[in-house]
Amino acid sequence: MTTLQAFNLRKSNIFFSSKASGQSSGLISALLGFDKISPSSAYLGLPLFRSGRSKDFNFLVEKLESKLVGWKSKVLSKAKRLVLIKSIALSLPVYTMQSMKLPKTICSKLDATIRNFWWSASKSNNPICLKAWAEVFQPKQWDGLGFRRM
Repeated sequence: MTTLQAFNLRKSNIFFSSKASGQSSGLISALLGFDKISPSSAYLGLPLFRSGRSKDFNFLVEKLESKLVGWKSKVLSKAKRLVLIKSIALSLPVYTMQSMKLPKTICSKLDATIRNFWWSASKSNNPICLKAWAEVFQPKQWDGLGFRRM
């Protein structure tokens, strides 16, 4: 029994190891009709091939920083910052974290970026921390703000 489904060649790609010769990979790619895919390719916003290093996930830090730049240009109260952090900044890496374990260095960078946004009005200001950052992560019933660590 067949389903009569066919490959969509425009949406299909093929990947070759770095050890495969260029001639053989080109021949196979031409024979199958698939385009070659680069090692830095992404699918649904996630890197397909990971080297196991934190540089694979720098896109998360860059995406968060680009969002914060727009927010920092506005004068925001602490309440507005709290809502932005909880609703957007803390939820930004969730999709990636569902399928991959983030390196600790990336989690630390994300936490530091959020911390700097919380305590300072602009990137040029040195933040004045009014409460220990560990206490900020406490639930609201324990006098924290309810932030989540990455």
